[in-house]
Amino acid sequence: MSYDPNSSDSMFSRVLTRLDEQDRNTSKTNAEFLLILNDIRSEARRTNGRVTKLETAQEVGKAKIAVLATAVSAAVGVAGWAANTLLGK
Repeated sequence: MSYDPNSSDSMFSRVLTRLDEQDRNTSKTNAEFLLILNDIRSEARRTNGRVTKLETAQEVGKAKIAVLATAVSAAVGVAGWAANTLLGK
């Protein structure tokens, strides 16, 4: 029996070999993509945590400034009232 490269069996064998190789390459590529996606997801979670902390710190800073402004306004109001009451007579 001689080998005929153009026979149906030979061509089907080559096609199956190429399909198997394509499947292996696809599986390898999918695995690499999953690793990359997992890295991106973990970095996104870390970044979101940092952003949340920064936003919280910003809100706390604004609240402290508001309390300080209220205290200063109250002190100035009391001082004005006292000056008006004591010096106004």
